[in-house]
Amino acid sequence: MDGYKKWTQNFSMEWLSELLNSMEKNCSQEKCALLLDQCGACHYKSLEQMLEKYVGDLRGFIKFMSKEHGQIITYDETKNIILVDENKSYCVCPITQCMDGKKVSPALCHCSASMTEKMISKIIGQEVKSRVVTSILRGNKSCVYEIKF
Repeated sequence: MDGYKKWTQNFSMEWLSELLNSMEKNCSQEKCALLLDQCGACHYKSLEQMLEKYVGDLRGFIKFMSKEHGQIITYDETKNIILVDENKSYCVCPITQCMDGKKVSPALCHCSASMTEKMISKIIGQEVKSRVVTSILRGNKSCVYEIKF
Protein backbone atom coordinates (compact mmCIF):
# COMPACT_ATOMS: atom_id res chain seq x y z
CA MET A 1 0.00 0.00 0.00
CA ASP A 2 1.46 3.36 -0.93
CA GLY A 3 2.13 5.99 1.74
CA TYR A 4 -0.84 8.21 0.97
CA LYS A 5 -3.32 5.35 0.89
CA LYS A 6 -2.02 4.04 4.23
CA TRP A 7 -2.24 7.54 5.70
CA THR A 8 -5.84 7.98 4.50
CA GLN A 9 -6.80 4.62 5.97
CA ASN A 10 -5.22 5.46 9.33
CA PHE A 11 -6.75 8.94 9.29
CA SER A 12 -10.21 7.54 8.50
CA MET A 13 -10.02 5.05 11.36
CA GLU A 14 -8.85 7.77 13.78
CA TRP A 15 -11.62 10.07 12.56
CA LEU A 16 -14.23 7.36 13.06
CA SER A 17 -12.88 6.61 16.52
CA GLU A 18 -13.17 10.28 17.51
CA LEU A 19 -16.71 10.48 16.13
CA LEU A 20 -17.82 7.44 18.13
CA ASN A 21 -16.13 8.72 21.29
CA SER A 22 -17.82 12.09 20.87
CA MET A 23 -21.21 10.44 20.37
CA GLU A 24 -20.74 8.31 23.47
CA LYS A 25 -19.68 11.33 25.53
CA ASN A 26 -22.34 13.77 24.28
CA CYS A 27 -25.41 11.69 23.44
CA SER A 28 -27.81 9.50 25.36
CA GLN A 29 -27.87 5.78 24.63
CA GLU A 30 -31.15 6.31 22.76
CA LYS A 31 -29.65 9.05 20.57
CA CYS A 32 -26.55 6.92 19.85
CA ALA A 33 -28.81 4.05 18.81
CA LEU A 34 -30.81 6.36 16.53
CA LEU A 35 -27.68 7.84 14.95
CA LEU A 36 -26.17 4.41 14.25
CA ASP A 37 -29.37 2.80 12.98
CA GLN A 38 -28.56 3.43 9.31
CA CYS A 39 -25.04 2.10 9.85
CA GLY A 40 -26.64 -1.15 11.00
CA ALA A 41 -28.81 -1.02 7.87
CA CYS A 42 -25.66 -0.74 5.75
CA HIS A 43 -24.22 -3.90 7.30
CA TYR A 44 -27.61 -5.63 7.03
CA LYS A 45 -27.79 -4.89 3.28
CA SER A 46 -24.60 -6.89 2.75
CA LEU A 47 -26.36 -9.92 4.31
CA GLU A 48 -29.87 -9.48 2.94
CA GLN A 49 -29.54 -11.94 0.04
CA MET A 50 -28.23 -14.69 2.35
CA LEU A 51 -31.25 -14.15 4.62
CA GLU A 52 -33.81 -14.79 1.86
CA LYS A 53 -33.75 -18.56 2.39
CA TYR A 54 -34.62 -18.09 6.09
CA VAL A 55 -37.64 -15.82 5.68
CA GLY A 56 -40.39 -17.49 7.70
CA ASP A 57 -37.92 -20.01 9.18
CA LEU A 58 -36.64 -18.51 12.44
CA ARG A 59 -35.63 -21.92 13.79
CA GLY A 60 -33.61 -22.65 10.64
CA PHE A 61 -31.86 -19.29 10.95
CA ILE A 62 -31.06 -19.90 14.61
CA LYS A 63 -29.64 -23.32 13.73
CA PHE A 64 -27.53 -21.81 10.93
CA MET A 65 -26.13 -19.03 13.13
CA SER A 66 -25.34 -21.50 15.91
CA LYS A 67 -23.62 -23.97 13.60
CA GLU A 68 -21.80 -21.59 11.26
CA HIS A 69 -20.96 -18.74 13.63
CA GLY A 70 -20.96 -20.42 17.05
CA GLN A 71 -23.62 -18.10 18.43
CA ILE A 72 -25.73 -19.16 21.39
CA ILE A 73 -29.30 -18.15 20.61
CA THR A 74 -32.23 -18.68 22.93
CA TYR A 75 -35.82 -18.07 21.90
CA ASP A 76 -38.57 -17.71 24.48
CA GLU A 77 -41.71 -18.25 22.40
CA THR A 78 -44.06 -17.34 25.23
CA LYS A 79 -42.48 -13.91 25.72
CA ASN A 80 -41.33 -13.41 22.10
CA ILE A 81 -37.79 -12.67 23.21
CA ILE A 82 -34.62 -13.80 21.46
CA LEU A 83 -31.21 -13.54 23.10
CA VAL A 84 -28.27 -13.64 20.70
CA ASP A 85 -24.91 -14.30 22.32
CA GLU A 86 -22.02 -13.88 19.87
CA ASN A 87 -20.15 -16.38 22.08
CA LYS A 88 -16.75 -14.87 21.26
CA SER A 89 -14.12 -13.33 23.54
CA TYR A 90 -13.47 -10.56 20.99
CA CYS A 91 -15.60 -8.05 19.13
CA VAL A 92 -16.66 -9.52 15.78
CA CYS A 93 -17.59 -6.16 14.25
CA PRO A 94 -15.66 -5.48 11.03
CA ILE A 95 -15.08 -1.88 12.15
CA THR A 96 -13.21 -2.96 15.29
CA GLN A 97 -11.23 -5.45 13.21
CA CYS A 98 -9.91 -2.50 11.15
CA MET A 99 -8.96 -0.40 14.17
CA ASP A 100 -5.64 -2.20 14.70
CA GLY A 101 -6.11 -2.66 18.42
CA LYS A 102 -7.19 0.95 19.12
CA LYS A 103 -9.84 1.39 21.78
CA VAL A 104 -13.27 1.57 20.16
CA SER A 105 -16.23 3.31 21.78
CA PRO A 106 -19.03 1.04 23.00
CA ALA A 107 -21.40 3.37 21.10
CA LEU A 108 -20.53 1.25 18.05
CA CYS A 109 -22.48 -1.66 19.59
CA HIS A 110 -25.72 0.10 18.65
CA CYS A 111 -24.84 -0.54 15.01
CA SER A 112 -24.62 -4.29 15.65
CA ALA A 113 -27.90 -4.24 17.58
CA SER A 114 -29.54 -2.44 14.66
CA MET A 115 -28.20 -4.98 12.16
CA THR A 116 -29.46 -7.86 14.33
CA GLU A 117 -32.85 -6.16 14.63
CA LYS A 118 -33.14 -5.82 10.85
CA MET A 119 -32.12 -9.46 10.25
CA ILE A 120 -34.72 -10.84 12.67
CA SER A 121 -37.40 -8.47 11.32
CA LYS A 122 -36.74 -9.77 7.81
CA ILE A 123 -36.91 -13.40 8.91
CA ILE A 124 -40.09 -13.19 10.96
CA GLY A 125 -41.82 -10.57 8.79
CA GLN A 126 -42.56 -8.06 11.53
CA GLU A 127 -40.90 -5.18 13.32
CA VAL A 128 -38.80 -6.03 16.35
CA LYS A 129 -36.78 -4.01 18.86
CA SER A 130 -33.25 -4.86 19.89
CA ARG A 131 -30.90 -3.69 22.56
CA VAL A 132 -27.36 -4.40 23.63
CA VAL A 133 -27.35 -6.46 26.84
CA THR A 134 -23.58 -6.94 27.14
CA SER A 135 -20.61 -6.28 24.88
CA ILE A 136 -16.89 -6.82 24.67
CA LEU A 137 -16.44 -3.07 24.16
CA ARG A 138 -18.24 -2.48 27.48
CA GLY A 139 -15.91 -4.88 29.25
CA ASN A 140 -18.17 -7.95 29.24
CA LYS A 141 -17.07 -11.46 28.30
CA SER A 142 -19.17 -11.58 25.11
CA CYS A 143 -21.68 -9.56 23.11
CA VAL A 144 -25.35 -10.29 23.75
CA TYR A 145 -28.35 -8.69 22.05
CA GLU A 146 -31.98 -8.95 23.13
CA ILE A 147 -34.68 -8.89 20.47
CA LYS A 148 -38.33 -8.40 21.43
CA PHE A 149 -41.38 -8.68 19.19
